[in-house]
Amino acid sequence: MANKTRTLITIHTRQRMVIRPLHDSFVRHCDHCGDETLMLTPEKAAEALQTSVPETLRLLAAGTLHAIETATGLNLICCNSISAADSFETIQIHKGESR
Repeated sequence: MANKTRTLITIHTRQRMVIRPLHDSFVRHCDHCGDETLMLTPEKAAEALQTSVPETLRLLAAGTLHAIETATGLNLICCNSISAADSFETIQIHKGESR
């Protein structure tokens, strides 16, 4: 009987999100991160996450995203939390769940 060989190929992928300063972005101190970070408006954060503004606000209310509130009442969402949320969403999809 001949020996059979089996080859297993494992592919690991990593996603990197690059966010460059836009006219709707600001560098502010994030109390949650404790660092100066790029902050986006909810509309730009929704674009970065490829989702809707209401879904972005739901993630903010759930604590998945964190933000600061400006003196004018505008929420600016921390890009560090956007990056972490995007990684979490990718993991969920790989486990068979949908967005």
